Amino acid sequence: MMQSPLLESAITFYDQIAPFYSQELAARAEYVGSINRLVIEALSRSGSSKIIDIGCGNGERARTIADNLDGVEITGIDTSAEMAKQASLYDINVINIDIAQELTQDDVDSVGGNDAALCLWNVLGHIKEAKRQVALMNMKRLLDPNGQLMIDVNNRHNRAAYGLRPALRNTLKDFVSRNDNRHGDFPISRNVGEKTIATETHIFSWRELLLLLEKSGFNVLETYSVNYETGEIEWLKSAGQIFIIAEKG
Repeated sequence: MMQSPLLESAITFYDQIAPFYSQELAARAEYVGSINRLVIEALSRSGSSKIIDIGCGNGERARTIADNLDGVEITGIDTSAEMAKQASLYDINVINIDIAQELTQDDVDSVGGNDAALCLWNVLGHIKEAKRQVALMNMKRLLDPNGQLMIDVNNRHNRAAYGLRPALRNTLKDFVSRNDNRHGDFPISRNVGEKTIATETHIFSWRELLLLLEKSGFNVLETYSVNYETGEIEWLKSAGQIFIIAEKG
């Protein structure tokens, strides 16, 4: 019997896949491109010029977004030193701050005062449950009044992406235990060279994320369900991943 790989911390996991992260983006090009377009449109409407990209990865998406807007400054935040090295290739400045820990005033002074914050591709799902609200409240601290947060996460009720039976099973679990979301924790794995590495991630429900945003002091402005394969905007919430634009309350 093949032994499952040990679960790595998110930092260790992403340090190891950093050189291959462009391939990860390419594999979900339709979805990633659709979210990028929604972000660019929203930033253009709001006139945002100073932006932070939380969990920016290799900086490729930040560069794409910046190149499609005039006069925009994007600063990346990531805990992975190897991702920061990759981001430098895209001319993205990355600051090593753990958004899930209490920020110092120096952190706020150095990175704060932003018009918008991006938290894309289930970055929030790599933060442990006990720290997710801390992370969101830190994001709020880094925003100016009326600053916007743009966030997308995986949807555990997404029948199109995960299959009808798993989605229905997750829906039933949420109905039985409405305030216990631990069944949204799942291992993910990637092949790196000749070995397989794994970490744990969290897949959300709409209700769970909306409650987290409300508790953290954000007002939801727009919601989208985005197909994980085609990038199309779905009218059914169970047919796509979750993308939300919220405003600092």
